[in-house]
Amino acid sequence: MLAVLAALAVIATARADEYTWPEREIKFKRSDEAIPAAVARLDPMPKYVAVIAPGRGLLIRRWPDWPPGKVLSEQQEALLARRFSDAVVQASEGLRLYAVSEEDARRMATAVIEASDERNRRRFGAYVEHLHRQQSLIPDAEKTIAEGEPELKTITSRLEELRRVGYFRNRAEAEKIAADLGTLLNQIDIEIAGREAEVKVLTAKFGEPSIRVTESMREMHLEIEVDLAGALVRKKKAQDARARALEYVALSVRRSLLRTELEKAQSTLTAEAREKIAQQILELERGLAHPNEHMRPVVVRDNTVFIHPVIPLATTRPGSGAAAPKAE
Repeated sequence: MLAVLAALAVIATARADEYTWPEREIKFKRSDEAIPAAVARLDPMPKYVAVIAPGRGLLIRRWPDWPPGKVLSEQQEALLARRFSDAVVQASEGLRLYAVSEEDARRMATAVIEASDERNRRRFGAYVEHLHRQQSLIPDAEKTIAEGEPELKTITSRLEELRRVGYFRNRAEAEKIAADLGTLLNQIDIEIAGREAEVKVLTAKFGEPSIRVTESMREMHLEIEVDLAGALVRKKKAQDARARALEYVALSVRRSLLRTELEKAQSTLTAEAREKIAQQILELERGLAHPNEHMRPVVVRDNTVFIHPVIPLATTRPGSGAAAPKAE
């Protein structure tokens, strides 16, 4: 276990983004060796065939989803649409891509290789990302505890303070009080609107020369203003009380989430968890140091695709259509 933890300390200094996808350039070479067509009759008849050797692990899509992002001639599109299985053939020497022109053959081969490489590159990237997550587990857990424990203490203290002044003992009671105060505030708003309307009417009457302002009218105006002021005070108190109740609810939710985060972080920092993380990182490091064929560019012999002329199947002599020559 100590050896594994020591290895973790070293590996933790490595960055997952140090692993990069290798770049390469695919070359094309013409070959004079003719390869027979897949069948005796094709319309349109292919004139060239691109051979990708050895042809393993290539991503082949059905037409029209294939080839991605490549522009083919109308004749080539027609060939793929009508006779796909006779235009894309897995042979002993590699994958044969039959085409009506040399340019179409090149584009098809490029599309197959690029699509296959992109699929493997995504697998490689996911593997690197998994390593990055594993490497971040312990530092993230330590950060969560360092920041979360003081926050939890502050929240707990504030909740105790709100309980003393808020007439509630728990989150459920705080939620009920907040709802009741919301209803009360709606009622107070209606009362305030009515009183303000009454004040407006009386004030307008006081301004009319034809109306004699009596003492009773003045007393009524004063009573309404007193009621309005009282309603505004009650509204402010209800708003403050409701704000405290809502704060209590929000802090209770945050405290619950924070406790869960801290428990998870603490479990990550146990000796057993550290050892498991260290082992996983070591395995991921080994996998990236020696990636399998599904996490590296597909094998193309000498990074070269050969373009051959095509001869009709009916004129083919026995033994013709040999394997593509190796790149020099």
